[in-house]
Amino acid sequence: MTTISYHFGVEIEIMAKPHQIRETPLNQLLYWEKLGKALEKRGINVEVDKPHGPYRKNKERYTRGWWITRDGSLVRHQDEIAFEAVSPILNTSNGWEHQIDMFWKAYSKVFHQPRSQSESYCGGHIHVSSSSQEWSTDQLRNIASGIFHFEHFIEDMIPASRQNNQFCKKNSANSRFLRSCRGNPRKFFEKISDASRGEIWGLMQNDRKVLWNFAHVVKGGTGSIEFRGGRCFRGPQRTKAWIAFAVGYMHLLQGMPFWEYKVHRREVYSTEVLYEKIKASASKFYMDQYLPPRYTQLNESESWSE
Repeated sequence: MTTISYHFGVEIEIMAKPHQIRETPLNQLLYWEKLGKALEKRGINVEVDKPHGPYRKNKERYTRGWWITRDGSLVRHQDEIAFEAVSPILNTSNGWEHQIDMFWKAYSKVFHQPRSQSESYCGGHIHVSSSSQEWSTDQLRNIASGIFHFEHFIEDMIPASRQNNQFCKKNSANSRFLRSCRGNPRKFFEKISDASRGEIWGLMQNDRKVLWNFAHVVKGGTGSIEFRGGRCFRGPQRTKAWIAFAVGYMHLLQGMPFWEYKVHRREVYSTEVLYEKIKASASKFYMDQYLPPRYTQLNESESWSE
């Protein structure tokens, strides 16, 4: 098996209903702190923000443990608690599954399972970076090219609620440059072949609300590429599946020299073939076990049970 490893982190947006409700509207901080205490009982480091305090997202924050904080896109109901749970930086070679399992065990002690209705406005985001926490420029070119080339296949793999979602639009629907490349892929490959890190970011998106967000790869960022296409995670199974998907896809693309290809040399794929390649790529890190057998189960158009 490969000795390569990847760093990654998870952002879980949740609208949660507590097991015990004494009054409404609910006290946000009280239940955030209950979740924090449940995590600490399981040996997990955690920091809990104040719901109306300053938003303190920074690189150092991700090394200290889980973080319970607010998300401005979530509008809660009186009997629900809204928050974002942010994992510490995890690594494919360091027992990351324990952190995911303990989060959801702690969560279940305080809240009911997230409702399926939440998937329309809650997202699950996965940040992936290389072992050095900084993708090389060539790796970024390869990944960007693969995202452009395989975009319509990847759209088939994500849940319907995340397709054309305002918070994770396809890069080609968001980027003026990518829209100009429709019907002319040679224009993209020629431009990307000598693009700098900052230029790659600018080519792939106009803002951060895209399926694959490159905003963090420039100076001062965390060094990660952010996948924003996961819908509301409702437990460890789906959380691990989307981690495996994002890591497997990044590993697959960064090793494929798309930016050197001429249009006539591009290999013909299908959604099924690409999904099998993602699973094979995830197997390098023993992550394929967390992906369902078929992409139609990953996108939830077909049922899937462990």
